[in-house]
Amino acid sequence: MRTLFVLLISVIALAVEAQIPVSGRVTLSPGNDAAIGVTVMVQGTTTGTVTNYDGYYSISVPDKNAVLIFSYTGYASQEITVGDVQVVDVVMTESVSQLNEVVVTGYGSQKRSNISGSVSTVNAEEIAEKPILRVEQALQGRTAGVQVAQVSGSPGSALTVRVRGVGTINNSDPLYIVDGIPVDGLDFLNPNDIESINVLKDAASSAIYGSRGANGVVLISTKGGKRNQAGSISYEMYYGIQRPARLLDLLTASEYAVLQNGAYVAAGKTPLPEFANPEAMGEGTDWQEAIFQNAPIASHQLTFAGGGEKSAYTLSGNYFSQDGIVGGDKANFSRATVRFNGSHDLKSWLTLGNNLGFTWLQERWID
Repeated sequence: MRTLFVLLISVIALAVEAQIPVSGRVTLSPGNDAAIGVTVMVQGTTTGTVTNYDGYYSISVPDKNAVLIFSYTGYASQEITVGDVQVVDVVMTESVSQLNEVVVTGYGSQKRSNISGSVSTVNAEEIAEKPILRVEQALQGRTAGVQVAQVSGSPGSALTVRVRGVGTINNSDPLYIVDGIPVDGLDFLNPNDIESINVLKDAASSAIYGSRGANGVVLISTKGGKRNQAGSISYEMYYGIQRPARLLDLLTASEYAVLQNGAYVAAGKTPLPEFANPEAMGEGTDWQEAIFQNAPIASHQLTFAGGGEKSAYTLSGNYFSQDGIVGGDKANFSRATVRFNGSHDLKSWLTLGNNLGFTWLQERWID
């Protein structure tokens, strides 16, 4: 028994001696400020600790192959193997996926959670979900409190947008800002070139624009490429046929004559001679089928995008064509656009960029 007791004590002593003390300091990037309360865990165990007020920690690991996991809210977790060192310093970097969404407002940017009632956002992924002709159509059904209505069925016709209802006299349209430039309309803009749309609905978020923002402000940012992105070429197209979703169920010529005769008799009048033999009038002409036509709609988009460590660019070209369901190709809207957005960092404090766009429009109406 004495021998077993000695062996047990020796094993416990060896186990205690096998523990390796590890310490270090955790800081936050950028600024190298002390990270307070960072969780430090030994992978696969329940052993852990947190950093103190100055960012320092101390922990014991079983061997040099142990892995320390550093985690902190809003920052990317890191896994570091201890190895032969006993001092492990860590710099925590921000995790974009864990940050609140930031939207653009008149004065700069704010957290989406703080202004969700006054700003609505539509991103490029939502715009790409369905083919649209005009930018205003991207706001339909996606922005709470914003009314978008189609006032004409002509190809390429503008839509009315009401952000804050009918406010000012004669014109209740919102102020449109495209890449920081006020514009009068959105005919020239290709929806495929849009990165995001922010609608500023209340007076506080649009105050910087003064009286021009009385009816709300629509901020539009176009795609400008991304840093450290390999060059890419993409081509997108769609083709479709338009026709009325539902036609009215009309009377034939014979049925119409029967009803007219009954109306005249009920009114005490003699039926008209031309309605004397309703059966002879036959089916007549379905004027809906005669007027409405199958109208094609098509879009072609070619995009070049890429960027390096100090520059980014996007070059896109688009051709869109839509015929009317009344008049066919005599009522046509065609648009061709070319846009080049680029930026380059000359210095850490100086960036040069350009937003260049060319648009060709053609609208034909029924004579």
